[in-house]
Amino acid sequence: AKSTVGAYWITYSFSNSDGCTDTTGAAITIHALPTATIAYGTYCARDSAEVTLTGATGGSFTSTSGLVINKTSGTVDLAKSTVGAYWITYSFSNSDGCTDTTGASITIHALPTATIAYGTYCARDSAEVTLTGATGGQYTSTSGLVINKTSGTVDLAKSGVGSYWITYSFSNSDGCTDTTGAAITIHALPTATIAYGTYCARDSAEVTLTGATGGSYTSTSGLVINKTSGTVDLAKSGVGSYWITYSFSNSDGCTDTTGAAITIHALPTASIAYGTYCARDSAEVTLTGATGGQYTSTSGLVINKTSGTVDLAKSGVGSYWITYSFSNSDGCTDTTGASITIHALPTASIAYGTYCARDSAEVTLTGATGGSFTSTSGLVINKTSGTVDLVKSGVGSYWITYSFSNSDGCTDTTGASITIHALPTASIAYGTYCARDSAEVTLTGATGGSFTSTSGLVINKTSGTVDLVKSGVGSYWITYSFSNSDGCTDTTGAAITIHALPTATIAYGTYCARDSAEVTLTGATGGQYTSTSGLVINKTSGTVDLAKSTVGAYWITYSFSNSDGCTDTTGAAITIHALPTATIAYGTYCARDSAEVTLTGATGGSFTSTSGLVINKTSGTVD
Repeated sequence: AKSTVGAYWITYSFSNSDGCTDTTGAAITIHALPTATIAYGTYCARDSAEVTLTGATGGSFTSTSGLVINKTSGTVDLAKSTVGAYWITYSFSNSDGCTDTTGASITIHALPTATIAYGTYCARDSAEVTLTGATGGQYTSTSGLVINKTSGTVDLAKSGVGSYWITYSFSNSDGCTDTTGAAITIHALPTATIAYGTYCARDSAEVTLTGATGGSYTSTSGLVINKTSGTVDLAKSGVGSYWITYSFSNSDGCTDTTGAAITIHALPTASIAYGTYCARDSAEVTLTGATGGQYTSTSGLVINKTSGTVDLAKSGVGSYWITYSFSNSDGCTDTTGASITIHALPTASIAYGTYCARDSAEVTLTGATGGSFTSTSGLVINKTSGTVDLVKSGVGSYWITYSFSNSDGCTDTTGASITIHALPTASIAYGTYCARDSAEVTLTGATGGSFTSTSGLVINKTSGTVDLVKSGVGSYWITYSFSNSDGCTDTTGAAITIHALPTATIAYGTYCARDSAEVTLTGATGGQYTSTSGLVINKTSGTVDLAKSTVGAYWITYSFSNSDGCTDTTGAAITIHALPTATIAYGTYCARDSAEVTLTGATGGSFTSTSGLVINKTSGTVD
C-alpha cells in the first residue's frame, strides 16, 4: 500500500554457517488500484433516482433490503423502495484485476396525501372545499372559475356557468409534493327583470318582464296586483309607493327573485273661464285649481300655452273652445275647458310718405271712413280729411293717428309716419377768364350736386371745374342742380365769360458772332423778348447783338397780350457760332526769289492783295 506502483527486482543475499555467501533475486510488479466515487441525494418516493458516478465504470451496485436498485446502472426505483435511509455499495475493478469498493447514502421521504371534494351548485354565493389530508396547498382550475388559491373557496356568482376540474397541489415537511383533484359543476341562475313606473290613479299598469316566466308576483297591502300576470289595478290600489317582488326558478332547480318599484299618484283638479272680447289687446284666463298647465285651442286662436293669455289682436274672429291640460307635482294630468268669443275690430290703414317742405300731402286711406286724424304739435293737419300743409308744418318727422270704430262698438286706431325735409340751399359763382387752364367754381351751401351748361362750355359735372382751353370763347350760364341727404332738390346758377388768348409766332436762325439778328414776328405786336444770360437782346424789338452775345444756343421767349387783358408766350431757338481766327506775317524783301507767309491759326484759306503783287492764292507765297 505504501510502495510506489511499478516493477521492481528484489535481491536476496544470504550465507551459510561456513561463512559462505551468495545472492539470488526475483521480480515484483505493483499495480494501481481502480478508483471511483458515487453520489445520491434525498428524494421523494416517486419516479427513480440516477447515480452520479465518477471514475471506474462497469461495477456492481448493492444495498440493504428495502431499496430496489438496478445492480448494473445503479438506478434506484424510488416508488417501489421502502421509505428510509440506505447505504449503497459500488464494487468495481480495473484491467489489472485490481478491485475496490466505494459507497454513498440515499434517503427516500414518503409522499404527502390529501383528497378534495366539491359538488353541484347554483351560481350564487360561494362553495367551500371538503379537504382531507395535507393542508396548506394551492387550488387552481381552468379559465372561467373564480377560486381562492389558498382556501379553495369558489366564487359561484363571479365564475362562469359550467363544469370544471379543480387541482389541489400540496407538500409535506420533507418538501415532497403531490396533487389531487375534484370536479365542480355550476348551474346558471334563472334571470329575470321586471319594470313598472310611476302612474296616476287610473286604468291599470302592465309589468315589463324580461327573462324567466311562470313566476309569482307579490307586494304589500294596498296594492291590488294579479299574482300570475303582474298587472296592477291602479284605480283600486291606494295612492302611494310599493315594492313588487317577482319569484321565479329554472329547470336546474335554481331560484331567484327580482323586484321593481311602482308609484301611484292622485289625479289633479282645475277649472278655467273666459268671456266675449273685441279683437285687441289680450284676454286673461280665470283659473281655479291646479296651476302650471298648458292651454291649447283650435287653429285661429293665438294663445300663450303657459299663461292661457289669448292674443285677441292676432287671433281670428269667432268662437273657440280652449282646453287646459294640467298636472300635479306627481306628473298626473287631466284636462278642462272653456269657450271664448272674439269680435272683429274695425279695420283701416293710412299711409303718408316723405316730403320736401312745399305744397301739401294727401292721406291714402283704406278701410273704415269717418274717423279723426291727429298728430303732435308742429304738424298742420286737417282732422277730417287728413291733408297735411307741408309749407306751414315744421320740418321733421311726425306720427299721424287715425281713430275709427265699427257697428259692433269695437274701436281701433292706426297710424302712419310722415317726414318733412327742409329744402336744400346753395349758390355758385364764376368770373371772366382767358382761354387757358381751368376755372374753379366758388360753391356755398349744398355740395355733391351736378353742373351743366349750354353747348360749347366744357365743364366737369361733378366738380364744376371749367376747361377754359377746350371751351369755346364767349359767355355761358352754368346751372348747379343739388339735393340734400333727405332727397330734396333745387337749382341755382351763375354766368361765366371766356376771352380768346392773343396769338403770335417768332423765328430766328443760326448766325456767326458778328453784326446783329432781326426777329421774324407774326401776330400780336408790342410784346417783350427775353432769354437766358449770355444773349444780348433788345426787349422791345427782339434784335440780337451777335457780336456781344456769347457763342451758343438759346431759347428766346416772346410775351404778349391782347385788348381783353389775356396774355400768352411763344418762343424760338437761336444759335450763334464763333468766328474763325488766324494771323499771317511777311517781311521786307529784295526783288528776287519769293517770300513765304508765316501762318498761325486757321489753314485752308485764300490769300489776295492789291494790284501789282503776284501772290499764290492758296499758299500765300509772293513772287
